Amino acid sequence: MKHDLAARLLEFVRILTDEEISMSTEELLCFLTVATRPGLSVGELAAATRLPQSTVSRHIKRLSARPHRSAGALGPLQWELEIGSGEALLAQAVHPENVKQKALHITAQGQELLERFGRAIASR
Repeated sequence: MKHDLAARLLEFVRILTDEEISMSTEELLCFLTVATRPGLSVGELAAATRLPQSTVSRHIKRLSARPHRSAGALGPLQWELEIGSGEALLAQAVHPENVKQKALHITAQGQELLERFGRAIASR
């Protein structure tokens, strides 16, 4: 029984590694909580995970980051910088009950990751 659980957890880590998704256990906790309770505000997520709101905000920022290019010019010098890595796993939208808050949802990329987790669980 313990071996089976360890094998499932190891499969989660392998999926994250294969996808080159660097995620802390707290970020995984935030991601999975939003996946099971879409529409949470940052404050509600902090309460649900028992993490400080500032910590949750930092994790949400990273999980919501999208890669983009920043291009610029300074005289004859041209530059382009890749910012972020991977695809966003979470998205933020205006909260339906309070326009000053954001509601959190998983993205299509996040849903694909969840489905891979599900297949990993089913295969054990």
